[in-house]
Amino acid sequence: MSVEVRVEPGRIARLLRARGSIAYRLISQRTERVAKIAEKKAPGSMGSYIS
Repeated sequence: MSVEVRVEPGRIARLLRARGSIAYRLISQRTERVAKIAEKKAPGSMGSYIS
């Protein structure tokens, strides 16, 4: 049995950037979590500048 795999970088990039895609949602969720952590751990009033 032979299998051919074709990778199309442009198509993959479009899928990753497409709003509403699974990748977009996962990246957005992780980004929000990281921002919240950074906001809590930032010294003084620096946390208010994180968005």
